Amino acid sequence: MKTVRDFLQGKLRRAEVEDQLSLELDGAPDPELGPHEATLISALGRLAFFRDGLRASDGRAWRYAELERVELSPPGEVAWVELRSLQGNLRLTGSPAGALVIHATLRWIGNALLRRPLA
Repeated sequence: MKTVRDFLQGKLRRAEVEDQLSLELDGAPDPELGPHEATLISALGRLAFFRDGLRASDGRAWRYAELERVELSPPGEVAWVELRSLQGNLRLTGSPAGALVIHATLRWIGNALLRRPLA
Protein backbone atom coordinates (compact mmCIF):
# COMPACT_ATOMS: atom_id res chain seq x y z
CA MET A 1 0.00 0.00 0.00
CA LYS A 2 1.18 3.52 -0.78
CA THR A 3 2.40 5.55 2.20
CA VAL A 4 2.11 9.24 2.99
CA ARG A 5 5.82 9.52 2.13
CA ASP A 6 5.24 7.91 -1.28
CA PHE A 7 2.36 10.27 -2.01
CA LEU A 8 4.31 13.40 -0.99
CA GLN A 9 7.34 12.43 -3.06
CA GLY A 10 5.19 11.80 -6.12
CA LYS A 11 3.15 14.97 -5.63
CA LEU A 12 6.25 17.18 -5.45
CA ARG A 13 7.64 15.54 -8.57
CA ARG A 14 4.38 15.87 -10.54
CA ALA A 15 3.70 19.44 -9.38
CA GLU A 16 7.25 20.48 -10.30
CA VAL A 17 7.63 22.66 -7.20
CA GLU A 18 10.96 21.32 -5.92
CA ASP A 19 12.36 24.84 -6.27
CA GLN A 20 9.79 26.06 -3.69
CA LEU A 21 9.28 22.99 -1.49
CA SER A 22 11.42 20.14 -0.25
CA LEU A 23 10.96 17.00 1.79
CA GLU A 24 12.97 15.86 4.75
CA LEU A 25 12.64 12.10 4.90
CA ASP A 26 14.66 11.37 8.03
CA GLY A 27 12.95 12.01 11.31
CA ALA A 28 12.26 10.51 14.68
CA PRO A 29 8.98 8.80 15.39
CA ASP A 30 6.40 10.75 17.34
CA PRO A 31 5.12 9.06 20.52
CA GLU A 32 1.58 10.17 19.71
CA LEU A 33 1.54 9.97 15.89
CA GLY A 34 3.79 7.02 15.06
CA PRO A 35 6.66 6.71 12.60
CA HIS A 36 7.84 9.78 10.68
CA GLU A 37 6.83 9.76 7.01
CA ALA A 38 8.18 13.11 5.76
CA THR A 39 8.46 16.78 6.66
CA LEU A 40 7.34 19.29 4.05
CA ILE A 41 9.62 22.34 4.10
CA SER A 42 9.09 25.74 2.51
CA ALA A 43 10.51 29.20 3.07
CA LEU A 44 7.49 29.86 5.32
CA GLY A 45 7.67 26.82 7.59
CA ARG A 46 7.61 23.08 8.15
CA LEU A 47 4.87 20.49 8.51
CA ALA A 48 5.72 16.99 9.73
CA PHE A 49 3.63 14.08 8.49
CA PHE A 50 3.58 10.87 10.50
CA ARG A 51 1.81 7.56 9.98
CA ASP A 52 -1.20 8.58 12.10
CA GLY A 53 -1.22 12.37 11.95
CA LEU A 54 0.67 15.59 11.43
CA ARG A 55 2.48 18.05 13.64
CA ALA A 56 2.56 21.76 12.84
CA SER A 57 5.68 23.85 13.42
CA ASP A 58 4.06 25.31 16.58
CA GLY A 59 3.95 21.79 18.06
CA ARG A 60 0.23 21.14 17.74
CA ALA A 61 -0.63 17.60 16.69
CA TRP A 62 -3.60 16.49 14.61
CA ARG A 63 -4.54 12.84 14.14
CA TYR A 64 -5.82 12.06 10.65
CA ALA A 65 -8.71 10.00 12.05
CA GLU A 66 -10.02 13.08 13.92
CA LEU A 67 -10.13 15.31 10.83
CA GLU A 68 -13.61 16.08 9.59
CA ARG A 69 -12.83 18.47 6.76
CA VAL A 70 -9.94 20.27 5.06
CA GLU A 71 -10.39 23.44 3.03
CA LEU A 72 -8.05 25.22 0.64
CA SER A 73 -7.99 29.01 0.38
CA PRO A 74 -9.03 30.78 -2.81
CA PRO A 75 -6.11 31.65 -5.12
CA GLY A 76 -3.96 34.53 -3.88
CA GLU A 77 -0.52 35.51 -2.64
CA VAL A 78 -1.06 34.10 0.84
CA ALA A 79 -2.53 30.64 0.88
CA TRP A 80 -3.86 28.47 3.68
CA VAL A 81 -5.31 25.09 4.43
CA GLU A 82 -7.80 24.88 7.26
CA LEU A 83 -8.15 21.64 9.20
CA ARG A 84 -11.44 21.08 11.00
CA SER A 85 -11.97 18.52 13.72
CA LEU A 86 -13.87 18.07 16.95
CA GLN A 87 -10.88 19.51 18.83
CA GLY A 88 -11.15 22.76 16.87
CA ASN A 89 -9.76 24.32 13.73
CA LEU A 90 -6.19 24.88 12.63
CA ARG A 91 -5.27 27.19 9.77
CA LEU A 92 -1.90 26.44 8.16
CA THR A 93 -0.69 29.52 6.31
CA GLY A 94 1.94 29.20 3.61
CA SER A 95 2.85 29.56 0.00
CA PRO A 96 0.35 28.70 -2.74
CA ALA A 97 2.47 25.68 -3.76
CA GLY A 98 2.72 24.47 -0.17
CA ALA A 99 -1.00 24.85 0.46
CA LEU A 100 -1.82 22.90 -2.71
CA VAL A 101 0.49 20.04 -1.72
CA ILE A 102 -0.82 19.92 1.87
CA HIS A 103 -4.44 19.97 0.70
CA ALA A 104 -3.84 17.27 -1.91
CA THR A 105 -2.03 15.10 0.63
CA LEU A 106 -4.82 15.39 3.18
CA ARG A 107 -7.41 14.67 0.49
CA TRP A 108 -5.46 11.55 -0.46
CA ILE A 109 -5.16 10.49 3.20
CA GLY A 110 -8.91 10.83 3.57
CA ASN A 111 -9.70 8.82 0.47
CA ALA A 112 -6.95 6.19 0.62
CA LEU A 113 -6.29 5.67 4.32
CA LEU A 114 -9.44 6.79 6.12
CA ARG A 115 -11.81 5.68 3.34
CA ARG A 116 -13.84 8.88 3.56
CA PRO A 117 -13.63 12.27 1.85
CA LEU A 118 -12.09 15.16 3.78
CA ALA A 119 -12.38 17.87 1.12
